[in-house]
Amino acid sequence: MFGRSPKKSLKPGKSNLDPSSRSKKPPLWYAMNDGIHKWSLLLLLLLLVISCRSTNVNPADAKPNTGYVDLYSPGDTNLCWEVKDVQVKSGKARTLFSNVKPVQGSVLRLALSPGDHRLSITFLNKAVSIPALLDLTVEDGRITPVLVTLRETGTITARGEQTSFRTTLRGVGQATDLQDRPATLYEISASAEPPRPYWPKEALAYSK
Repeated sequence: MFGRSPKKSLKPGKSNLDPSSRSKKPPLWYAMNDGIHKWSLLLLLLLLVISCRSTNVNPADAKPNTGYVDLYSPGDTNLCWEVKDVQVKSGKARTLFSNVKPVQGSVLRLALSPGDHRLSITFLNKAVSIPALLDLTVEDGRITPVLVTLRETGTITARGEQTSFRTTLRGVGQATDLQDRPATLYEISASAEPPRPYWPKEALAYSK
């Protein structure tokens, strides 16, 4: 009689299954997982950038370890502000506020850490020769009003787009032309007033 061939012994932790027979995750799974990971990182970075920017605040009471700067320009409320905090030594700037739409009301209030700051102030809807630089000291729980004025210094030529409708052989079509138009050039100046106790914006004279 023929004897049975001895069975091969398995080493501990080893499987007798063919490695090629094991289930493998499809390449699409890895691509989707990698895409989700990248989008999560992008969303996290976006949230960090947004959180680093101040907003036009107006709390009922001053927050702890926080000072406030009120920027206002009498007689001109249709202003799109851009304010940056500039490091004196390195010259690097951090955007505190930037919006292509005018702020509600006549005062832009920014919450800052107490201490010395250098602010760069300009307007996105005005032709400005150079942003205004202002050194000031922000005090905890108090407001530092900043008067911002614009002075006309001349005119420049600004190129803009104008959309019109034209009749062609195929019908009415939309066309965009580049046109040069004169624009008023402004110079910005800013001056800080003495700090004062905190009050909501509507209770202050320069907000009316």
